[in-house]
Amino acid sequence: MEKSVLQPYKNELNPSSSRRIEAHLIDALLLVIVSFILLILAHLGLSNASFYKDKENILTQEMVKCYEIEEEAKIYFFDNNENHLYQNPRDQEEIFKEYCYKHLLYSFNMDSDEFVKNGISIDNPNNYLPASYEEDNLAYFYVNYVDKYNENNDILDLNNLNVKQYYYEVLKKNTYNPLDNSSMWIYDEENYSLPYLNPQHAINLYKYFQNNEYQAGKSIRNLLASSYQKIWNEEVSLLVNSSRFKNHYEIYKENYAQCSYILDGFVCLSYVVSFVLVILLPQFFFKNMKTIGKKVMQICIADNEGYQVTTKQFIFRNLCSFILFFGIMIVSCFFSGGLQTGWMYPIFEIGGVGISLFSFMAISAIMAFVSFILIFVNKQKKSIQDILCGTKGVDERYIMEERKQEISEEVIENKYLDSSTFSNPERVDLTKKD
Repeated sequence: MEKSVLQPYKNELNPSSSRRIEAHLIDALLLVIVSFILLILAHLGLSNASFYKDKENILTQEMVKCYEIEEEAKIYFFDNNENHLYQNPRDQEEIFKEYCYKHLLYSFNMDSDEFVKNGISIDNPNNYLPASYEEDNLAYFYVNYVDKYNENNDILDLNNLNVKQYYYEVLKKNTYNPLDNSSMWIYDEENYSLPYLNPQHAINLYKYFQNNEYQAGKSIRNLLASSYQKIWNEEVSLLVNSSRFKNHYEIYKENYAQCSYILDGFVCLSYVVSFVLVILLPQFFFKNMKTIGKKVMQICIADNEGYQVTTKQFIFRNLCSFILFFGIMIVSCFFSGGLQTGWMYPIFEIGGVGISLFSFMAISAIMAFVSFILIFVNKQKKSIQDILCGTKGVDERYIMEERKQEISEEVIENKYLDSSTFSNPERVDLTKKD
């Protein structure tokens, strides 16, 4: 497509910023619709493809096994798990509150005199059991789960301590005592029964649960929460690095990655097909690089001198558009499959940071936003594509009106010989004799 010398755009006007952006938005909307339909079809096809379903079944099975281990270790709890898919993890704040109430009951059972002196009777509307090595989820991990599965120190090295002694060390190390330096917990260094809350602190904590403006109790609650979170994070790290958990997780991760790569391929294919149908093909029908959006808004593309674009400019500008429009696939991917369908899984890593298909979409979306800003701020209303490719937008409405005006002026300026010339009453009749 060499530069045309026959149809230069003379004295053209630039289309307004709003009309250029509206044209882009029309094209983007069409891309979303077409790519969404293609992705839905891709998901339907994959759901019936054995090569994909086999991998999906394996990753689901291994995911469930990982959740079962987490539940057995009392790291996580799940509600409404009748289908055994572990889709409803209980809120951590709710679990912590239950932990506190169980220790309030346990402290009351261990030393009720202090509670009676303060006129405190612990209400238990949820029928919680008092804390114990079975009911305290933090203690349970060390005293029960580690004791059962720590063969060859697979989970941790107990340093020649028994599991209860080890839990004592963990609790002491991670406990933040109140400012008055009194102990948060009461320990039994002989029998190593489960430590219980200092009754005075337990009373303050209970008052806080009755009235969350009670500052002394709020301080105890925050100290407990800090200790709880630190011990819980340590337990999670120990669990996920144990061979029992990792064996299942590695299989899950491998199959999840393979499913994600397959989906990424279909996302890219859907975008390429959508771009060809919505952006590229209309330019051959409408000419002058007009897409459907530009056709509706009566905008065409010319080079900076006002001539039709060259083949090089045509290819390079469409390549830029291909990159800038890729960000709209975020919308298509989200509505066709949600966030957990693989397109956010890292394809590779750079410096430990995972780069996924979503990363490229996000970069594209940012570039498109910058392009919109440029259209508003520069005088010639040029986008990134225009700046890089040496092109500009042309307002076709102005060209059409200008051409009509030029034709009209040409008609007025030229005199024509017509039949009215022969009916001129003032002409001399040469046939008459004087």
